[in-house]
Amino acid sequence: MIGTVCSICISQDVLTNAAKERLYRVIERHVRSLTPDQQEALVAASVYRSFTIDQIYDLCRDLVSREELIQYCSEASFLIYDYKKGAYSFHPLMRLYVRNRFNELPQEKRNAIYERAARWFQKQEEYRECIAYAFRGQADELALEAVEAGGAHSLVGFSVDRVLALLHRLDHKMRAKHLGGCQLMILYATLNSAQSAAASERESLTASLPPDYEPTASEWAGFWVLKGIAAVPDLKAMLPYFRRARTLCQVAGVQLPRDFFVGVIRGVAGQLFLYYRGLG
Repeated sequence: MIGTVCSICISQDVLTNAAKERLYRVIERHVRSLTPDQQEALVAASVYRSFTIDQIYDLCRDLVSREELIQYCSEASFLIYDYKKGAYSFHPLMRLYVRNRFNELPQEKRNAIYERAARWFQKQEEYRECIAYAFRGQADELALEAVEAGGAHSLVGFSVDRVLALLHRLDHKMRAKHLGGCQLMILYATLNSAQSAAASERESLTASLPPDYEPTASEWAGFWVLKGIAAVPDLKAMLPYFRRARTLCQVAGVQLPRDFFVGVIRGVAGQLFLYYRGLG
């Protein structure tokens, strides 16, 4: 059984530095009194700001039972329960301690924990969180899978540099396997950075594919749309690319992800407004 330490969880905001240090040592003794597997589970849980029983069990099922987790979370003095969210979080000093323990783990083990956490969010279809944890765990293919499932919108909040860094790490086989995801990353870069840089990334992606790889109709259409967006604000230059993409999709009976149309609308809405007002 996992024991408890004290009957209340004291906020660190009301403690002096000396009191914080003493409480930190109390927390350290408490954690070290647990079994090695229980300690490892708590350290792994530190990757989350808040968590549910199911979430932690998914992360640590090979270390502790669900019953142990339920008992510990219901009794532990250094866990805070948010009734609105139905989730637990560590007392700040407890989190500091378990994070320090986490940072002492070998990089390979930390990456494995981050990847398992990312897969939890993937199963919950929370793709932005999945990508964030996949980035931390250097799980590049998992991040690509999340982009493909969640679309370019799932990248909102990530810097273009960080997104393109992922693209640059991929070898030609991985780029071909996840070409749709790569295109969505370039679309995100196109909408959030200089057009010249995004165009360079698009051309680099095309050139880096294996010589024997033949893109699908939807992948070709994606390239045409990206070229069309890059032609903004030249209406005459952009429309032929969009027409090619439309024809490809119609003939093959495929659809592009909705994200591409965000780029189209953002790029041409103002130009089309002026164009049709002029005709009228």
